[in-house]
Order: sequence, then structure tokens, then C-alpha cells
Amino acid sequence: MEEQKVKEKIIALYEELEQEKYGSNLPGTWLYHNELPSGSRYADKAKELLDNAIKLAEIDPNFSNIYELFSTINKEVELVRNYSYNYDKNGNPTPKSIAGMQKMMADATGHIYRDFVCKLYKI
Repeated sequence: MEEQKVKEKIIALYEELEQEKYGSNLPGTWLYHNELPSGSRYADKAKELLDNAIKLAEIDPNFSNIYELFSTINKEVELVRNYSYNYDKNGNPTPKSIAGMQKMMADATGHIYRDFVCKLYKI
């Protein structure tokens, strides 16, 4: 039962990573105000996914090879965390820099899927 809960948590975190590239709505606002994609929020979710993958590897030996996932999170996800938007003269992020962040997130999420998450669907 514990194993199934960890798998479900990993899948839920992966889905959150996929959605992060679209930003998020700020809580507590009566109008939905969309917040830009956040590299630090993305990286925190990816780190939590890695922690759960480690937990799953301790439970089930079929998931013991998490080196690729670890490598992706240490390289690509950290690039997402450290990404800086470029701003126009009005202080707004440029569309090109937002698109750059979204592409980096999409690439990292794709690698996370191929490195580990796809294995959850095979077993």
C-alpha cells in the first residue's frame, strides 16, 4: 500500500511540473491573476519528486536505478531554477524570455518523464 501511495505522489508531482510552465493563479484574489512560471517553485516540486523516487527505490528494487533522474534534476532543473527573465522598459517580462522559461521547463519535464516517470506506467 505504501508503494502505491508513493507512485501516486510521483505522478501527481509530475503533473504539477507539466502545469508549472503555464504559471499559476494567485490564491486569495477575487480575480484570477496569473503568476509567471516560477523556476524555484518548479525546482522544489522536482526535488520532492526525486525524494519520492528515492523512497520508492528503497521499497521496490525495480526502481533502484534513479541515476538519470538525479542527473536531470541536478543539471536541467537547476538551470530552470536559476533562469532570469528579461524585462522590457515597463518592467514586464518579455514574451521571448517567458517562452524561454517555458521551453526549459518543458524540456526538463520531458527528461524527468523519460528518466523515471514512464517506468511507473510499465510495471
